[in-house]
Amino acid sequence: MAELNKKVKNQNEEEEEEKSKKRYLLLLLLLLLIIMTLVAGMFMLISDRNRPVDPPDYQLKPDDTNAETMTGDPDDKLEAPSQGGSAVSIQYSDKLSINLSTGKMTLQLGNPHKSLSSMTVKIIVQNVTIFESGLLRPGHQLRELTLPKDTLKMLSEGKYNGKFSLNFFNEDGEKSIVESDIPVTITVKE
Repeated sequence: MAELNKKVKNQNEEEEEEKSKKRYLLLLLLLLLIIMTLVAGMFMLISDRNRPVDPPDYQLKPDDTNAETMTGDPDDKLEAPSQGGSAVSIQYSDKLSINLSTGKMTLQLGNPHKSLSSMTVKIIVQNVTIFESGLLRPGHQLRELTLPKDTLKMLSEGKYNGKFSLNFFNEDGEKSIVESDIPVTITVKE
């Protein structure tokens, strides 16, 4: 009987040892799972921190390098509407010319001093933008500019119907507040 008790006791000890090993393995797996979760979380935090910020809603445009100062009284301003908004004024000629041999475009497009908004212009021919300006602040104009050689290769001698596509911006040059198109005729010469 003592031998039977000894066998049962050994069997119970083996079962307890087996249960202890299983608990140890389960605890080890749980610890490994916790470590993996922490590493994944830290990786997500680090990678999110290095993610670039989305571009701004309104991209500030630089002043146009071709802009010339207009004559006139800088203190002569249009009156802003009392309920908010702005007031714009433009001076332009609807006749433009391009000299293919020099690459120069002559035009007359001005944002007079009295205007309360800055503006940009795209010159478009047959749905292709051949020029896009920087910011023309009040009191500045475009009279002559040099077109890129790629643009000149697209044009040949003759007359084209085109347009000024104008955007007027709030005072700090951020948000476009008015858009307008003006038909123009562009004469291209060799």
